[in-house]
Amino acid sequence: MVFQGEFYVPQDWVQWAQILGLGVVAFAGQWCNSRSLQLEKAAIVASMGYLQVPFATLFDIAFFDYSLNILTTTGVILICSLSFVNLSKHWMFSKEGPSVWSRLRLWFMNRSTRHQMLPQEEELEEEKKETKEAVAVV
Repeated sequence: MVFQGEFYVPQDWVQWAQILGLGVVAFAGQWCNSRSLQLEKAAIVASMGYLQVPFATLFDIAFFDYSLNILTTTGVILICSLSFVNLSKHWMFSKEGPSVWSRLRLWFMNRSTRHQMLPQEEELEEEKKETKEAVAVV
């Protein structure tokens, strides 16, 4: 059922089921993309969107017998490396939560940041409590 230049109408229920399944999966993918834009910063989500190019290239190789050339390979390498640089920049300089070194230290010690509070987090919790008390008094 590969498109070959002319309009093709599915002939049996199996092909209609495949088209319906494709529509459901496409809707779920679009919903997940929209939800990710609601939950995370747009720059991070856009970086993940750039990864569609390498995955589309792998899809072409697997299903359409596409052979790589130097331009395609260079483009995929550039897109993946720059996406990684952008994501690591956002991760390294994020001001939310514990510092990068504290995260790495906890990760190497095999501890979860949810169960063990770092000194910075304890100070933030105390400040939040004081703020709530001050608001309650007013």
